[in-house]
Amino acid sequence: PGESPGSIIMGKGPWRLPGLDPGSTVVIVRSNEARSRLRDDGVCGTVLTVPEAKGLEFDVVVLCGLLTEYPDSMLWTLATADDADGVAGVLAPAPSYAKSAQEVFHGGDVVAGLTQQAHSRLCRILMAIPELKSLYVAITRSRSGCALIECKHDPGVWQTLLQRWKHREAIECWSGMHAYVQNTAPGLSLSSVKAEKQE
Repeated sequence: PGESPGSIIMGKGPWRLPGLDPGSTVVIVRSNEARSRLRDDGVCGTVLTVPEAKGLEFDVVVLCGLLTEYPDSMLWTLATADDADGVAGVLAPAPSYAKSAQEVFHGGDVVAGLTQQAHSRLCRILMAIPELKSLYVAITRSRSGCALIECKHDPGVWQTLLQRWKHREAIECWSGMHAYVQNTAPGLSLSSVKAEKQE
């Protein structure tokens, strides 16, 4: 919080990188506008949108603003699929004769029996599928590691998804540069790096 994406990606002061290795590192953003903002913020390296990155692979992928810049910020609350509010809860009880999702949705029996609230939630879930696929494409561009940078001050809109990933031990979370250094290079401190750079 309080840091610009450019300073997080490139560093600042004595730790500022001259550029990112374009063959091994990519920054993936949601739009051309987001790419322009990063360029204005001093990010030097490969910056692609998700469609541009599709089919490519990099050692390190930095996803910048993909969660907080999504127009429907409530999308990420749909990550609670294990509870009654998720897909299973919306469609339960599905007819035992249904052999596929197409039969459930086009057969009409299940959808016609939904409450207005359940129907609205189901529509939001269906509308979320392309965005979730896009997030999957972005994450899987990485061969070695993927960093997710979200600088907006309201993590509440994607907190559910983050908690789900943490619960499944799919991610490690750090807030701020000091926490990052402590967890990725335990023997190193920011003050020792600063002293070395000044010598």
